[in-house]
Amino acid sequence: RMIMLGILPLIIAALVVIARRPDKAVGDAPPGPMTSRSIVGEQPSALEFEPIGPPRPPWTQLQGVIQPDTTVGKALEELGLRAGQIATIDSLLRPHFDLRRVRPNQTFDLRIEHGTGKVLLFRFYAGPLDVFEVARVGDELAARRVVVPTTTIEASVGVEIHSSLYRSIQRAGESGSLVSRVVDVFAWDIDFFRDSHPGDTFRIIVEKIYKQEEFIRYGRIIAAEYRGKVGVFRTFWFAPGGKHPEGYFLADGRSAQKEFLATPLRFKRISSKFNPNRKHPILGYT
Repeated sequence: RMIMLGILPLIIAALVVIARRPDKAVGDAPPGPMTSRSIVGEQPSALEFEPIGPPRPPWTQLQGVIQPDTTVGKALEELGLRAGQIATIDSLLRPHFDLRRVRPNQTFDLRIEHGTGKVLLFRFYAGPLDVFEVARVGDELAARRVVVPTTTIEASVGVEIHSSLYRSIQRAGESGSLVSRVVDVFAWDIDFFRDSHPGDTFRIIVEKIYKQEEFIRYGRIIAAEYRGKVGVFRTFWFAPGGKHPEGYFLADGRSAQKEFLATPLRFKRISSKFNPNRKHPILGYT
C-alpha cells in the first residue's frame, strides 16, 4: 500500500502532460472533414505513370502454314510481301534448302519491320531438326541452317517377337521406324522374311534423340543381340579411328559385314491389303 501511494503522484503528473500536448499525430486525429496540404519539394514518382508491360516491338510477327496445292511464294504474297522480296528469300535459301520441296502442313515465321515493310526474319520449319532462316544483319539479308539443340541418350530395348517384328516393336512402346534399323544391323546374318519366328527375342542399346522433352528420332544402334531358331547373333558399333572405317563388328573383332546380305531387300512393313501368305513361285516357301 505504501508503494502504491508513492507511485500514484507520478501517474497523475504523466496524465496531465499528455492532456496538455499541443499537437496530435495525424493518425490519432478524430474523424472529421478532409483537408489538403502542400508539401514543398515532393513530386509524384515517374514510375507510377509508365505504361504497364513491354513496349510494342517495331515489327510484326506473322506465321504461315503451307496448304495443299500451294507454294511458299504464294503464301508469302498473301501475307503482303512483294515479288522482289520473295525472290530474294528463295535465292538466298537455295544453297541450304530448296523451297520447291515443301510439303503441306510445314510452317514458317515471318517478321516485317513497321513502316518500311522490310523483311527482318523468315524462318522455315522443314522438320523438327531441319530449320532454315533468312535474317537481316544490318542492311543485308543472310541465310543459314539453324542448329537446333538436341539431347542424345542411350536406351535399352528388349522385344519378344509374337506375330511380326513390326507389331512386336510397337507393342514394346517403340516407334515402327526402329524396325529398319534393327534389320540393317542383322542384315548379313538374318533374313527377317523367313528366319523370324514367334518366341524369338532381341535386345539392343540404341541412341534416342530428343528436342527438349520431345522424342525426335532414333540414332545408331550401339549393341544388338538376336536369339531365335536361326541362332544367336551379336554385333557392336565401333569406330576404330585412323584409316579404318567405322561400322558393326562381331565380338571377336571381325567385321559384321559380309559379301552378301541375308535379307534380299530393305525391310518395310507391308501396308497393302494383299494376302502376305503367298507361295514363292520358284523357291517354294510361303
